[in-house]
Amino acid sequence: DDERTRTPTNDSGSQLLNAALVLLINMVEADAVGTTKKLRSAVVGLPAQRTQTSFVEMLAKLFLQSGGGSAMEDPPVDDDEDGKSQHVTADMIKSYTGDDSVGNDDLILQAYTGLLLAFLIEDHAALRAEVASIFGGPAPFQALADTLERFHAFHESLNSISAASSERLIKVVKWLC
Repeated sequence: DDERTRTPTNDSGSQLLNAALVLLINMVEADAVGTTKKLRSAVVGLPAQRTQTSFVEMLAKLFLQSGGGSAMEDPPVDDDEDGKSQHVTADMIKSYTGDDSVGNDDLILQAYTGLLLAFLIEDHAALRAEVASIFGGPAPFQALADTLERFHAFHESLNSISAASSERLIKVVKWLC
């Protein structure tokens, strides 16, 4: 019910949101057809406003709120390789991006919302059109593509992305451009 601000008042809420997004991304990767179909049709209730919105619309707005529509965006996050945890911290992101103008929580949120959103609209023209209208501008998906390119480069630099995930991410970025 709380409106998201640029500066989270409680880090645990941001961590929980990011963990939920990672879980959904992994579910989409493991069961692209079933999970994607469910998430595409999911509706999110906003009790304080007594309204409902589509899950995809909520993700698009969350991406924009995290700075995804601005020139300040960047990528990050976590993965694992060889059984070792490769959790990406905010400090690692800051050292990679060198950008203090966007909060680290926003960078992580931007990357995860962007990735899940791209997966959900990838093969669905109507949802792509809906998100394009939310993003606006002559190249509505450019900020999303830029975020995912940096997300990919970040994981490549850590050698923390599988070949299959890397190929899928490259494919998604290409159709966004």
